[in-house]
Amino acid sequence: MPQIPGEEASNTLVKSFLLVRRAIGVLGLFLPCALVAIGYLVDGGIQPSISAMYHTAAGDVLVGTMIAIAVFLWSYVGYRRQKGEVLSDRLVSRLAALGAAGVALIPVSAPEAEAVRQPTPLLNHWLSAGVTDLLHYTAAILFFLCLTVFSLVLFRRGPVADADKRRANLIYLICGLVLAGTLVLMIAYVVYKATLPDEAAAALAAKPFLFIVETIGVIAFGISWLVKGKTLDVLKSAASLVTG
Repeated sequence: MPQIPGEEASNTLVKSFLLVRRAIGVLGLFLPCALVAIGYLVDGGIQPSISAMYHTAAGDVLVGTMIAIAVFLWSYVGYRRQKGEVLSDRLVSRLAALGAAGVALIPVSAPEAEAVRQPTPLLNHWLSAGVTDLLHYTAAILFFLCLTVFSLVLFRRGPVADADKRRANLIYLICGLVLAGTLVLMIAYVVYKATLPDEAAAALAAKPFLFIVETIGVIAFGISWLVKGKTLDVLKSAASLVTG
């Protein structure tokens, strides 16, 4: 049966939504894997946090991937805002995009001047290290908060019509709780570190605790968006073609 123009436009729009979601999910899984690989293969190890990887050979990958995530999030429209709805897909995705861009463009200060392997952004010349660090962490918290809202609230909206939707909602719930836990641990880490004497704070900062927590959160973010992009359906279709 031939498609009428309205159906074709609707199908094209749905496909574009799915592609954007998949792209965001793939980038979310790619980032920690790439940082760990480059860290161990080039630098001999990872840094205490994902943000600190900016000052290593993986810095370009970190910035490039976060900017790509920001662009896809900014272009993501999602579902229309319903009457009386406070949070919409577009609002949350654009706030998340600003957070991702802030993480990329306002890096944390380097622990040592010689650790910087790429030019420091101009903004870091205008502001003190303390201010840029505050802006960076604020952007990171905004980014993770918006991703949590997507998984716990926005992705789980709509009627539960079948088993696939129930399974997807369970995955969104798990990913959202992981992201929420990540956010709480990140904030608790920063607050706790600020209460420690300089020597103890430096010893804590040298451990990769924050990197591990952030990595778990980013992986949960990637999985959530891949499921929303119906990537599993694509894999099932591909498997059925291979197996005949």
